Amino acid sequence: MPKRSRFKKTSNESQALKRMRITRRLSQRKAAELVGVRSTTINHTENGRAYIKREYIKKFINALEYSWSDWNDFLGGHNPEQEAREACKQLIDSLDKSKLAFVYDFLNNYNR
Repeated sequence: MPKRSRFKKTSNESQALKRMRITRRLSQRKAAELVGVRSTTINHTENGRAYIKREYIKKFINALEYSWSDWNDFLGGHNPEQEAREACKQLIDSLDKSKLAFVYDFLNNYNR
């Protein structure tokens, strides 16, 4: 990765990488450990202070266990995991008490 720039210019790529990291609930430090780079690299990349090479994106995607399809979704401004969670929350909020109890039992047993 080239030296950081003193100018910040976030790109779709830098924003997608940040959303991917946040979706995995990782700090920049933890993401850096997984990717095998310094935390400053994650920071500079997300904040538009470093040029993002394709090799870095590959490494990042693999380390955080995403696919290229996921990358394209995030790059397009989507967050499939978050969108699915929000849709599930809306469905759960609309359930009556008996159905809610069933869903709770199902999820509680499924999660074990």
